[in-house]
Amino acid sequence: EEKKKSQESAKQVQAEVLSAEKALEKADNGNIFYSPKKEAKKKLVELQRQAKKVKASKAKVELSAKRELEEAAREKDKVIKEASSAAAKRQQAEKSFGESEKDEAALQSSLNELEPPKLFFGLF
Repeated sequence: EEKKKSQESAKQVQAEVLSAEKALEKADNGNIFYSPKKEAKKKLVELQRQAKKVKASKAKVELSAKRELEEAAREKDKVIKEASSAAAKRQQAEKSFGESEKDEAALQSSLNELEPPKLFFGLF
């Protein structure tokens, strides 16, 4: 949005500069007390300064937008890396959990072989 505004203002100022240049060419030299040509030249210089400021502002907005895009891309890459790392850790944990369940089942079966199960909670 800011980029659009700066482009519009740049076009507007550029049009004003062109208009002022044409006015300067057509201006009368005047006399010692008042010269339309000098006034037109002052206006042209002022508009050129304004155009330069607008151009610098436009460049600043474009640079800011570019930096924001780069920052967003870095953040996106960071999130993707974190997500893939978390997925790998989860997969490793599930594998480890599965192995521990197998080990526990093997231990329980060997314990059952060594010790017969007690009926009625050890009463008999």
